[in-house]
Amino acid sequence: MSLDEAYFNRILAFVKEDPTSRWAVNAVEDIEGGWESLSRSIPKLQYTPGSDHARRLGDWLRTGVISPQSTVSDLPNAILGPLVIIAQLVEFLQYAGSSSQSSPGSGQGFNLPSRAHTETVGCCLGVFSALVVSSSSSWAQFRHNAAAVLRAVFVLGALSDAQDTSEFTGPSISLIAFWRGGQSLADLKKVLDKFPDVSLTLFLYMLWKLN
Repeated sequence: MSLDEAYFNRILAFVKEDPTSRWAVNAVEDIEGGWESLSRSIPKLQYTPGSDHARRLGDWLRTGVISPQSTVSDLPNAILGPLVIIAQLVEFLQYAGSSSQSSPGSGQGFNLPSRAHTETVGCCLGVFSALVVSSSSSWAQFRHNAAAVLRAVFVLGALSDAQDTSEFTGPSISLIAFWRGGQSLADLKKVLDKFPDVSLTLFLYMLWKLN
């Protein structure tokens, strides 16, 4: 649960210097610019200053430096979640960059195995990063999917922050569900029907946008 300042400074410095990572800055700027409209559509977001959080994260991405002495306990989920996604995708970009044939600047597309013989898995927020890669067939699509996931994770984090700060709802409760390949989303829905306060709307919308 610690926040490695030196590590995230390396991640942010990469985003600042790498022209193919502009998707991260653009996504955060989209959130900041559209927050008022988004809050009208999802009233619970009015309980958290998402625009300020987006501006703060955007400043980090543009300067390549995280605020000194930042900790997990003093950062909102709206910032922590996107930071994890950005770090994971930057790690992937650096891995891809180690091969001149598959790096973003090479002009080559992704070389993914057939979806019929693979499944997308990840741990916690890693599911979202894995979806970005497994749903992309080109670097242009990777950037599109990465920005879409970053926006969705920011909103999910902001909803969690709003849940924790709302005097009407109290602190949030996290539920984790997993299943082996071959079972349908209907199985997950059946389980979550036992928890009427849980909504899959935003998550399903993000999956639909990726597909």
